[in-house]
Amino acid sequence: MKVNEIAKTSFTSPETIRMYRQMGFLSPHRQDNGYYDYTDEDLAALIYLRKLRAFDFSLQEISTFYTDPSHTRIDFMEDKEKELQEKIRLLQEELRYIAFEKKHLYETKKSYSQEASLMTSIDDKIDFYPPYHSISKLFRSMVPQYYFETTTCLYISKDILNGPIMDQNVPLRIGIGTYRYILDEKRIPIQPEAVVVPHGIHISEVVNLTDLSHINILQLAPMMKLAKERKQPFLSDTTGYLAGIRIKDGKRVFTFRLRACIEKQERPQSFPQNATDIRP
Repeated sequence: MKVNEIAKTSFTSPETIRMYRQMGFLSPHRQDNGYYDYTDEDLAALIYLRKLRAFDFSLQEISTFYTDPSHTRIDFMEDKEKELQEKIRLLQEELRYIAFEKKHLYETKKSYSQEASLMTSIDDKIDFYPPYHSISKLFRSMVPQYYFETTTCLYISKDILNGPIMDQNVPLRIGIGTYRYILDEKRIPIQPEAVVVPHGIHISEVVNLTDLSHINILQLAPMMKLAKERKQPFLSDTTGYLAGIRIKDGKRVFTFRLRACIEKQERPQSFPQNATDIRP
């Protein structure tokens, strides 16, 4: 068989077949005219090689698979099985956090339709703000899920939220937050510098910011007015969720859903373990 014929039969590009030949996986006879004649044995070897590649074995692993008598095929398959099981676990974790992210986005979308709204949290929020004394050591154990299990948060003091509504800029602090149950799952203790936003009933509001160094108190008026109407002062500082970034007039616009607690509740006994446990 010429290379194009074996390529069509095996659904493999001629370039890949030539690479396998050069690496010694295939042994076609070279004819006097310079072309290679691939045999049925080459086709069988190629199909077997492609099957192993489909199982995600590297070419180096396959080479060892052929030559190392101390490492049987069953050992190879068992190692690959464990590797795939771990990938499945990580994909299930990813699905869990995608569903969680969707929940946040649904809540943010809902908040757009009203100036401020009530929401129930899923657990204590644990936020960290500069200077970060132990955060790198703390979150190192969360890799590679670090980006799934943390959010960008915004700190505004409860003293400001419970104060007068006026046209005045107040400084913002940008931090990194996660949930207590995530730290509990990983047996990570709460650090002394953490800002704990307790589980319970929160007042939530969506704000758009182009400058994350400060915010005008008037932008917080919907949250502050709703708390005053309910005669429930804020019991916590704010936390936040970065719902998205868009470009408008050449500037980045950061959309945050802020929230702060007005009524503490007992933490739930169980937490979302998979994607179907999290509903918008």
